[in-house]
Amino acid sequence: MFTIGLLNLYEGIAWALPISECGYLTQASATYTLQNDVSSSGTCFTLVAPDIVLDLNGHTITYDNGEGLTIPNGSFESELSTAWDTGSAPNTTRSAGSFINPVSVYDGDYALKVLTPSLDQVVTSVGQITLAPNKTYSLSAMVYNQVSDSITVAVQFNGTSVKAAQVGKTVRGFHYINATYTTGASTETYAIRITVTGAGAAPNGSIYIDDVRVQGHRYAGIMIGPLNWRSPPRVSDGTSQYGAAPRAVIKNGKIVQGSGLSQQSHGLIVEDQSATGFELSGLEITTKGANSRAILLHSAKNAQVHDNIFNHAVLTITSRDNYDGASVFAESGGYGTQFYSNTVASGVQTWLYARTNPGAAPHEIHHNDITLQTRVTNGFAIVSAGSKIFNNFIHCGTGNNSCRGIWAGGITGADTPGTKVYNNTVEVQQLPRNQEYNGCEAFGAYGIQMQGTNDAEVYGNVVTAYADLCEAHAFRVNPDNLPTAANNLVHDNTFRAIANGAARASSVKLSKVAPGAVDISSNTMITNRRWIYVNEGTVDSLTLTGNTWQTAGVLDEPFHPFEVYTWDTPPAHTYVINMVFRNNRYANAADEARFKADVYRSTIGWPNIEPNSNYVLVDEPITLPDSTPPSVSISSPVAGSIVKGSTPVSATASDDIAVARVEFYLDGVLIKTATVAPYSFNWNTLSTGSGMHVFSAKAYDEAGNVTTSNPISVHFRRIPKSPVITGVR
Repeated sequence: MFTIGLLNLYEGIAWALPISECGYLTQASATYTLQNDVSSSGTCFTLVAPDIVLDLNGHTITYDNGEGLTIPNGSFESELSTAWDTGSAPNTTRSAGSFINPVSVYDGDYALKVLTPSLDQVVTSVGQITLAPNKTYSLSAMVYNQVSDSITVAVQFNGTSVKAAQVGKTVRGFHYINATYTTGASTETYAIRITVTGAGAAPNGSIYIDDVRVQGHRYAGIMIGPLNWRSPPRVSDGTSQYGAAPRAVIKNGKIVQGSGLSQQSHGLIVEDQSATGFELSGLEITTKGANSRAILLHSAKNAQVHDNIFNHAVLTITSRDNYDGASVFAESGGYGTQFYSNTVASGVQTWLYARTNPGAAPHEIHHNDITLQTRVTNGFAIVSAGSKIFNNFIHCGTGNNSCRGIWAGGITGADTPGTKVYNNTVEVQQLPRNQEYNGCEAFGAYGIQMQGTNDAEVYGNVVTAYADLCEAHAFRVNPDNLPTAANNLVHDNTFRAIANGAARASSVKLSKVAPGAVDISSNTMITNRRWIYVNEGTVDSLTLTGNTWQTAGVLDEPFHPFEVYTWDTPPAHTYVINMVFRNNRYANAADEARFKADVYRSTIGWPNIEPNSNYVLVDEPITLPDSTPPSVSISSPVAGSIVKGSTPVSATASDDIAVARVEFYLDGVLIKTATVAPYSFNWNTLSTGSGMHVFSAKAYDEAGNVTTSNPISVHFRRIPKSPVITGVR
């Protein structure tokens, strides 16, 4: 990697520099223009000065494009004897299986299987792999152990301490284990050793190992502002120059992860001191390696990410809770950044994870078009808190596409409260391919989830959740009974839940709602299965006001649109306390009858309304806002008349409810206010000049509606005083 820059002898010069190879970009305020496609076995470009523009000029950066290492039969698709010595592993076999139902294979059609209980098992590769000098590698495997916490599964470079291990049970599905190792000045050659220990007293069962790999580790297509104190460094291929690069602009081209398929190798990285004012636009970013992201941001401060295309083809991640599968990830949140007009074509978990820092200006996430194919838990298209999320289109409800929609957090003390989610169009479903849960992800798809928030607002969204084999809920609210979870508003949305199979579908799912946590009003709830589903915690004193209840499609028979499901025992029972439905609206008389027939139902067996639950249905006269203005006209004097002396002025005013007051204006100046009928007064013309004058009146009602009358013109003629004659006898 070499330096591309000039000695800037003149402060303020904007350099225009053509480039044709990967390297360091060091010239502040320079515009670098790529002249051709470029490739690197590791990191391609590194920016170390402020205000750099890198224009890819329609070309492609292919990073991590070194020759990948291959472990023969590392996924066990061929007979073990072709590549593995199992002489010290009598309980180990090659086993055909599936990704789910049951979980037994991660990659391809076969995995290594160890039957328990067993003595320690040791499998060693017949051949060896050669590692290049001065390079960091990742040794990894996928492990599945649901048998015993006493068992340790490990892969290692034989004869070394370099070992990736899984101690104890994996959390549900296969778990990614890896260890990193940096070679010395010479090439190094190793066999791969797989061990399963501690299974002598384990119950009957099976341990599975799959997809054993040696890959590169930590590269980037473009690195912005590397830090010399970062440990471990963001990239592993020997950064030699450091420097902050705020306000960088990267635009107009493709960034593609190459054949190395290295782990934690991101298309673009923005470091801490360079996270202010950057702009990333017109890029198409494709990533493939384990735990690799399209864009890794330390944070995002008053920046822009827009008009990009994301192809996130990563399948393997370490932690779903850490959102290792997020395509765009802001580690430390940030503020004031615009994420807009991006197109997301693929991804196994999340597109964007970006929280707004407490007390800061909100991120704005809008007009993005998002399609995902999730198979990892917590697969929300957008995860944010304290941000404005609006006018996005999420297409995860048809074909091979699947995801949860928008996760809206934001609680005082942890994030910025006041998340706004509005005018989004969201379609979601879950497909039975979540390996962690051996099929459908637990609790299914959510169109929008409001969790642990305060002062959040969700409005104007159109959300459709489709349930087939996996359940789906258009909207989920779970304040989690946090004491600061309050003042949340959910209004004027359409929440539609359609069941096309046996799985549960609901317009609204409620969990752990304390009094005052959320207000749900003026929404339209549409379903053919459940309008409301309650589980995972008591809902206390929730009022739903002015919502419309509607059915659609083929209804269940019998149709029971309310469900409270509990599997625990008192006092931890899940049930509903004093849920109030106020001023309901219904799509038709049949839906009104369905609602009222079911809301008081105490139990029907499973699924049931928990018998301690109670509801209140309140139908009150609905007072619509007064939007009708009063009428008013001048009735005296008559337009065009000649007036003099003390002249009566009157107006006629009326309103559908009541007139509050009438104001009289002469030549645009208020001269009299009347609050009761008749609306009149005597105009003393003595202080008015002769000539033409204009009268008008304004009538107000109690709601503040106002009408101004048509103006009339009158002529005023002053009466001259009779002359006083003196001195005449």
